[in-house]
Amino acid sequence: MTSFKKILVVDDMGVRFGLFQEFFAPYFKLIWCSTFDEAVKEFADKPKGYYSFVFLDHDLESIGTGLDFARMFQANLNRKQTVIHSMNLSGGAEMAKILPDALHVPFDELIPILVRIVKDRSLFKEVF
Repeated sequence: MTSFKKILVVDDMGVRFGLFQEFFAPYFKLIWCSTFDEAVKEFADKPKGYYSFVFLDHDLESIGTGLDFARMFQANLNRKQTVIHSMNLSGGAEMAKILPDALHVPFDELIPILVRIVKDRSLFKEVF
């Protein structure tokens, strides 16, 4: 049995998670956390590099935001494989300050990037 690489999606919108599944489910195991507490619980005991990608939204359905998550785990996130996809421009910008090497792109601009990643997996062969 093949061991799938993993993607953590921290986002409170099921529709967005559904899109991530459409793009990545054939290649990755996706873990979805819709609240800050779920994300902390999922991420807390994982070693750096456990996830091939981490997608972070700012606004979550909970006390605690994607910014709080970024602050808490900035040392453990592989920033070059972290994507801040928040439509909250000021919140996303604050997250980008904490994670300066992360890709920061609002969700509505992320879809063409996801299409490109899936169409040309050689661009990201280190994670596929």
